[in-house]
Amino acid sequence: MPPKDIPISASSVGSDNQPQTCRLTPLEDAVKLTSSDNEDNCFLGYLPEDWCTNGDLGLQAYGGFCTALIVSASGKYFGSRHPQSGQPHCVSLHIQFLRPLPCGPFKVSFEDIRKGSRFSIIEAKICPRDTAFSSPYILSIITLGNLHRRTGPSISLQSKPIPNRLKDCVPWKHDYFDPNINPPGARFKFLVPKGGPTLLWSPTRGQNARDQWAKVAGENETFNLEYLGLLADSVPALPMNYDPQGLKATETWAFPTVSLSLDIREDPTGKEWVLVRSRMRSLHNGRFDMEMQMLDESNNLVATCRHSCIMLARRSGQGRPVSPKATL
Repeated sequence: MPPKDIPISASSVGSDNQPQTCRLTPLEDAVKLTSSDNEDNCFLGYLPEDWCTNGDLGLQAYGGFCTALIVSASGKYFGSRHPQSGQPHCVSLHIQFLRPLPCGPFKVSFEDIRKGSRFSIIEAKICPRDTAFSSPYILSIITLGNLHRRTGPSISLQSKPIPNRLKDCVPWKHDYFDPNINPPGARFKFLVPKGGPTLLWSPTRGQNARDQWAKVAGENETFNLEYLGLLADSVPALPMNYDPQGLKATETWAFPTVSLSLDIREDPTGKEWVLVRSRMRSLHNGRFDMEMQMLDESNNLVATCRHSCIMLARRSGQGRPVSPKATL
């Protein structure tokens, strides 16, 4: 069955352009895999063009897509291979982005590393479909468990206040989130606190940080594990907080994620809004970090994430120093 499409209005995701309708491949269809007839524990997929960014090397996967793919595929693989394990969920993962995943066919192979009574660990590789090329695009280590299991000690910690999305926030409007210009960026609606010099940051958190509420774009859409994985790498890079161009800095600079670690604390299924609280500790010699907390509307922790990233001038743009220097 060919992937279905969903219409998303450009105006509904915060574009200042006239409303248009763009047909986008739904996430659940884009991450769909089929079993390989030739290799055990191997599955075949296809990266649609509307899940790609146009980088210096051509159309390549949006980072969040790769995370969502591994979250989805790992749970389905382990659940089908070990149906009695009672560990259907990806509870944590580490991803190493080795080289860009290009638009088109790919394969995902899995290997069991350790099977336990509460948690199990597997390895996933995203590789070219063509067997003549064996070097993987992405390598990941995933821990499987059950997010609905409520056992073990807990400590209730005092939480910091979160911005009221109805009173304190405004829609984040920019072409960056326009499905006709940047389809991957249009998969969420974002609200950000008002009162800052730009929508990228506010004095409440500081220039090296950002709060942003996220909602899955489209009517009657809510979060699930795959969308949480997508959100983990859908946060605009924090060095842009220091660039006068704002989000247009992506025309001059690239901010690729080298590695990403995601720890899921709660099943987000059915949640309408998730707050992402991100912070950058340092940008030094082109390397920077991003630490994130994902919270629900009751200020409960849903997930944590840490990025290791680099910032480099695009071949098609003119690189220039960011001022002020973002060493924090």
